[in-house]
Amino acid sequence: MTATTRSVNSPTSRALRIVYEGDIRAGELRNETDGSTDLAAWHPLTDIEQLDRVDLVDIGIELWRTKPALGRARD
Repeated sequence: MTATTRSVNSPTSRALRIVYEGDIRAGELRNETDGSTDLAAWHPLTDIEQLDRVDLVDIGIELWRTKPALGRARD
């Protein structure tokens, strides 16, 4: 499992993002009612560029493809 953190600092906000790599072993993909996932779906990597997405998706894909030694994207 790979984890990465990326902080965004400004005078008014601070954020920490953690991305994990995992394997799907069993179960069904489902929407998270009253949660943060209002429409869960699997998409081929070739279709990702056409989707409306947050930049964290692109960072996660970059990490998965490059597998950096320190486990993090950009500094």
